[in-house]
Amino acid sequence: LHSGASEFVTNIMCDNTGNPTIPGVDTSPSTTTTSGKPTLAKAVCLAKYLNACYGQSVTSSNISRGLSCLATYAIAPAAITEIQGSATSFTYLQCVGFVKAVVAWAGTSISSHNACGYVEDPRFVSGLGGVSPGDAIVFKSSGTCSNEAPGHIGILLEDAGATICLVDANQVCS
Repeated sequence: LHSGASEFVTNIMCDNTGNPTIPGVDTSPSTTTTSGKPTLAKAVCLAKYLNACYGQSVTSSNISRGLSCLATYAIAPAAITEIQGSATSFTYLQCVGFVKAVVAWAGTSISSHNACGYVEDPRFVSGLGGVSPGDAIVFKSSGTCSNEAPGHIGILLEDAGATICLVDANQVCS
């Protein structure tokens, strides 16, 4: 991670309460939304928990072995269901599955389709115009959207101009 992003991530307190915190930011369930730092805290912690329970990849072949591990972190059952559904339906946990799990942990839901399907959804930001950390952002694949070019969706960790860092199913900066 970019050093600034690393510093921010280490300030997020991930524990087994099901309510990750960022010092100085109210992240209680009543204030957790699909946008902003409370969702960012859940996304970062979910990525951390997935890494602890599964290592680098959540797949259809290893999904069962990590479910009890995920449950120890008090992640909402609906979020675990989204992770399990994505990994078993598509061989690997998909970007949409990850974002749907974050949103489910925040107490709401979004429809199911490929990432490009969210481009027109006003709850998500297409591209980088006006984004802030914690926003779910969508990218078209090579400027187009189709089943062959499904796009990508993730939670913005940091916008550093020409470089961005997403928290997503790939658990890397894009």
